[in-house]
Amino acid sequence: MLEGQDSIPARNRALVALIDRFLAAPQSNADLWRAIAESAQVRSDVTVELTPQVAPWLCTSRKTTPDRQALSQLLVGAYIAGNMRHQLVTGAKRDEPRAGMESVVNVYRAVSGRVFAFKDLTAEEWMVADSLGTLPALADTLGRIVNPMC
Repeated sequence: MLEGQDSIPARNRALVALIDRFLAAPQSNADLWRAIAESAQVRSDVTVELTPQVAPWLCTSRKTTPDRQALSQLLVGAYIAGNMRHQLVTGAKRDEPRAGMESVVNVYRAVSGRVFAFKDLTAEEWMVADSLGTLPALADTLGRIVNPMC
Protein backbone atom coordinates (compact mmCIF):
# COMPACT_ATOMS: atom_id res chain seq x y z
CA MET A 1 0.00 0.00 0.00
CA LEU A 2 1.26 3.48 -0.83
CA GLU A 3 2.21 5.80 1.99
CA GLY A 4 -0.89 7.68 3.05
CA GLN A 5 -3.05 5.64 0.70
CA ASP A 6 -5.62 5.03 3.43
CA SER A 7 -6.62 8.70 3.13
CA ILE A 8 -7.27 8.30 -0.61
CA PRO A 9 -10.90 7.58 -1.47
CA ALA A 10 -11.18 3.79 -1.97
CA ARG A 11 -12.57 4.11 -5.51
CA ASN A 12 -9.43 6.03 -6.56
CA ARG A 13 -6.68 3.90 -4.99
CA ALA A 14 -5.98 1.63 -7.96
CA LEU A 15 -5.71 4.54 -10.39
CA VAL A 16 -3.53 6.53 -7.98
CA ALA A 17 -1.25 3.49 -7.69
CA LEU A 18 -1.03 3.30 -11.50
CA ILE A 19 -0.22 7.03 -11.69
CA ASP A 20 2.43 6.65 -8.99
CA ARG A 21 3.99 3.75 -10.88
CA PHE A 22 4.20 5.89 -14.02
CA LEU A 23 5.61 8.92 -12.20
CA ALA A 24 8.18 6.85 -10.27
CA ALA A 25 9.67 5.31 -13.41
CA PRO A 26 8.41 7.24 -16.46
CA GLN A 27 10.71 5.64 -19.00
CA SER A 28 10.00 2.10 -17.83
CA ASN A 29 6.26 2.78 -17.74
CA ALA A 30 5.98 5.13 -20.72
CA ASP A 31 3.02 3.18 -22.11
CA LEU A 32 0.96 3.98 -19.00
CA TRP A 33 0.57 7.66 -19.85
CA ARG A 34 -1.99 6.83 -22.55
CA ALA A 35 -4.14 4.80 -20.17
CA ILE A 36 -3.95 7.59 -17.60
CA ALA A 37 -4.86 10.23 -20.20
CA GLU A 38 -7.78 8.15 -21.46
CA SER A 39 -9.00 7.71 -17.91
CA ALA A 40 -8.81 11.46 -17.32
CA GLN A 41 -11.00 12.03 -20.38
CA VAL A 42 -13.77 9.66 -19.34
CA ARG A 43 -13.90 10.21 -15.59
CA SER A 44 -16.54 12.59 -14.33
CA ASP A 45 -14.69 13.27 -11.07
CA VAL A 46 -11.61 14.94 -12.60
CA THR A 47 -10.98 17.81 -14.96
CA VAL A 48 -7.66 18.49 -16.64
CA GLU A 49 -7.41 21.56 -18.85
CA LEU A 50 -4.71 21.11 -21.49
CA THR A 51 -3.67 24.42 -23.00
CA PRO A 52 -0.46 25.38 -24.80
CA GLN A 53 0.56 27.32 -21.69
CA VAL A 54 0.67 24.25 -19.44
CA ALA A 55 1.32 21.60 -22.09
CA PRO A 56 3.24 23.29 -24.93
CA TRP A 57 4.35 19.88 -26.21
CA LEU A 58 0.87 19.40 -27.68
CA CYS A 59 1.73 22.07 -30.26
CA THR A 60 5.16 20.80 -31.24
CA SER A 61 5.16 17.02 -30.85
CA ARG A 62 4.09 16.26 -34.43
CA LYS A 63 6.73 18.51 -35.95
CA THR A 64 9.74 16.70 -34.49
CA THR A 65 11.62 13.42 -34.60
CA PRO A 66 9.99 10.22 -33.31
CA ASP A 67 12.25 10.22 -30.22
CA ARG A 68 11.34 13.81 -29.43
CA GLN A 69 7.65 13.01 -30.02
CA ALA A 70 7.83 10.16 -27.53
CA LEU A 71 9.49 12.35 -24.92
CA SER A 72 7.02 15.19 -25.53
CA GLN A 73 4.18 12.72 -25.00
CA LEU A 74 5.85 11.61 -21.79
CA LEU A 75 5.80 15.22 -20.51
CA VAL A 76 2.13 15.66 -21.48
CA GLY A 77 1.43 12.38 -19.72
CA ALA A 78 3.28 13.61 -16.63
CA TYR A 79 1.20 16.79 -16.60
CA ILE A 80 -2.07 14.88 -16.88
CA ALA A 81 -0.98 12.30 -14.29
CA GLY A 82 0.08 14.86 -11.69
CA ASN A 83 -2.98 17.03 -12.20
CA MET A 84 -5.31 14.06 -12.07
CA ARG A 85 -3.56 12.46 -9.09
CA HIS A 86 -4.06 15.55 -6.96
CA GLN A 87 -7.79 15.51 -7.70
CA LEU A 88 -8.12 11.79 -7.01
CA VAL A 89 -6.29 12.06 -3.69
CA THR A 90 -8.20 15.10 -2.46
CA GLY A 91 -11.54 14.04 -3.91
CA ALA A 92 -11.98 17.57 -5.27
CA LYS A 93 -12.76 18.00 -8.98
CA ARG A 94 -10.72 21.06 -9.89
CA ASP A 95 -8.03 21.56 -12.51
CA GLU A 96 -4.66 21.58 -10.72
CA PRO A 97 -1.96 23.05 -13.01
CA ARG A 98 0.53 23.25 -10.15
CA ALA A 99 0.37 19.51 -9.49
CA GLY A 100 0.69 18.83 -13.22
CA MET A 101 3.68 21.12 -13.59
CA GLU A 102 5.39 19.61 -10.53
CA SER A 103 5.03 16.17 -12.10
CA VAL A 104 6.50 17.46 -15.38
CA VAL A 105 9.50 18.82 -13.46
CA ASN A 106 10.01 15.50 -11.66
CA VAL A 107 9.64 13.41 -14.81
CA TYR A 108 11.90 15.75 -16.77
CA ARG A 109 14.57 15.46 -14.08
CA ALA A 110 14.36 11.67 -14.32
CA VAL A 111 14.37 11.60 -18.12
CA SER A 112 16.93 14.31 -18.86
CA GLY A 113 19.51 12.51 -16.77
CA ARG A 114 19.08 9.36 -18.87
CA VAL A 115 18.34 10.72 -22.31
CA PHE A 116 21.43 12.76 -23.12
CA ALA A 117 20.12 14.70 -26.11
CA PHE A 118 16.75 15.61 -24.61
CA LYS A 119 16.48 19.24 -23.62
CA ASP A 120 13.19 21.06 -23.31
CA LEU A 121 13.21 24.80 -22.67
CA THR A 122 9.82 24.85 -20.96
CA ALA A 123 10.70 22.02 -18.59
CA GLU A 124 14.09 23.66 -17.93
CA GLU A 125 12.33 26.95 -17.03
CA TRP A 126 9.92 25.10 -14.76
CA MET A 127 12.86 23.36 -13.03
CA VAL A 128 14.44 26.75 -12.34
CA ALA A 129 11.14 28.10 -11.04
CA ASP A 130 10.82 25.02 -8.83
CA SER A 131 14.31 25.49 -7.40
CA LEU A 132 13.54 29.17 -6.71
CA GLY A 133 10.21 28.32 -5.09
CA THR A 134 8.26 30.23 -7.74
CA LEU A 135 6.66 27.26 -9.52
CA PRO A 136 3.35 27.62 -7.61
CA ALA A 137 2.99 31.25 -8.71
CA LEU A 138 3.96 30.37 -12.27
CA ALA A 139 1.39 27.54 -12.29
CA ASP A 140 -1.31 29.91 -11.05
CA THR A 141 -0.46 32.39 -13.79
CA LEU A 142 -0.30 29.84 -16.61
CA GLY A 143 -3.41 28.05 -15.37
CA ARG A 144 -5.44 31.23 -15.66
CA ILE A 145 -4.52 31.85 -19.29
CA VAL A 146 -7.26 30.52 -21.51
CA ASN A 147 -5.82 30.22 -24.98
CA PRO A 148 -6.53 26.85 -26.58
CA MET A 149 -4.69 27.74 -29.79
CA CYS A 150 -1.16 26.63 -30.60
